[in-house]
Amino acid sequence: MDRLGAAIRRYLTDIGDEQPLDGEDEGARGQEVLSAVINLEHAGDIVANNLLEFAARRARHGGGFAAQELDAIEAMHAELVESLRLGLTVFLRGDAALREARRLVARKRLLRHLEAAAADIDIRSFQAAATAQGTIPTAGVDSGIFLRIVRDLRRVHSHIAALAYPVLERATEDAGPTPVAATGHTARKGRVAASDDAQ
Repeated sequence: MDRLGAAIRRYLTDIGDEQPLDGEDEGARGQEVLSAVINLEHAGDIVANNLLEFAARRARHGGGFAAQELDAIEAMHAELVESLRLGLTVFLRGDAALREARRLVARKRLLRHLEAAAADIDIRSFQAAATAQGTIPTAGVDSGIFLRIVRDLRRVHSHIAALAYPVLERATEDAGPTPVAATGHTARKGRVAASDDAQ
C-alpha cells in the first residue's frame, strides 16, 4: 500500500510539473486523490501493524477465539468489505455517487453498534469465566486482544468512510449554507478520518 501511495504521489507530481492543474476543480480533485491515498494508507497501517500482530500473538500462545468472538469479527469484516466497495464507488464516480456517499457515512453507526455488541460478548465471557473459577480471572498475555481487534476494525472503517467526505461537502455547499456549515464543522471534518474516529 505504501508503494502504491508513493507511486500515485509521483504521478500527481509529474502531471503538475508537465502541465499545471488548471482551475479549482482540477486542483480539488488532486487533493481528493491524495486524501484517499492517505486514508487507505492509514487503514493499511492498522492492518499491518496492529491486526496482524494481534493474530500472531494469539497464534504464538496457542490461543484461539471463542465461536461468538469469531462471529463478531467475521461480521465486522463483512461490513468492512461492503463499505470498501461503496468507498471505491464514491471515489471513482465522485458527485454522481452522492447516494452511496451518504450510505457509506451512515454505516459508521452500524460499526459502532457491532463494536458495542462485541464489548458485551467480552463482558459476558469474563463473567462466565469468573463464575466457573469462583474468582476473578487473572489477565493473561492475550487479555483484551479481541476488543483491540474489534476497535481497530472500526478504525479501519473510519478511514474508508472518509472517502465520502469530499462528495458530501460539495453537496452541502451546493445546497447553500446551513447552521452546521456556518460553524465551520464541515471544514474541520476535513479529508482525512477525524481523530475521534481514529482512536
